[in-house]
Amino acid sequence: TGFNIKKVQPISMVLIAIIGAGNVGATLGKAFAQKGHEIIYASRDPTSDKIKALLASTPKSRADTIEKAAHDAQVLLLSVPWAGAESTIKSIGNLGGKILIDATNPLQGLNPALPNTTSGAEDVEKWANGTAKVVKAFNTINFNVMADPNFHGVKSDLLIAGDDAEAKKVVTQLGTDIGFEVVDVGPLKQARGTEAMTIFWITCAFAVPKWGPNWIFKITRR
Repeated sequence: TGFNIKKVQPISMVLIAIIGAGNVGATLGKAFAQKGHEIIYASRDPTSDKIKALLASTPKSRADTIEKAAHDAQVLLLSVPWAGAESTIKSIGNLGGKILIDATNPLQGLNPALPNTTSGAEDVEKWANGTAKVVKAFNTINFNVMADPNFHGVKSDLLIAGDDAEAKKVVTQLGTDIGFEVVDVGPLKQARGTEAMTIFWITCAFAVPKWGPNWIFKITRR
């Protein structure tokens, strides 16, 4: 059947909790907000200067603790460093069947932190103890591409993987809304492949042959 490129229309406002306010979380928070979605920046210190600066630059946004933001939001985006992912998810507790977008990558430097028989996304699902609909997304793309997915008139691909069809539909719509061509690569275990792609991307961008961050994976077929 080939891969599945999703074609959808932009959706109405979604309340999204951004868990992790680094480059990825901050960029996606602003991108989603610019398309009319409401953002909660979730932080252990929601009154920090860093969070205040994000609020000032993000329309329709507020900040709260991780637990409160996760309780209030419709969709959660996990973008913390891998070393803090387990404790962050477990601190939230029951996620009540909400959609959890896993944008993390299980890395130790430029090396994978996990064997190829599992993935970070599958670990995230386990840590959520079956209470979240996990979708892997935004992990093969640099944050500068998240801010502008257009490459000379060609949309960057957003690869997503997950086991829940309705959750993937929402993530597809969110990705489309901010300018991506969304490609559903299958069940959550396919994240094993997309996480490996990230290591290849980082190596090519910054080690050998040092292409820099302004390139993307693009799927074509005939």
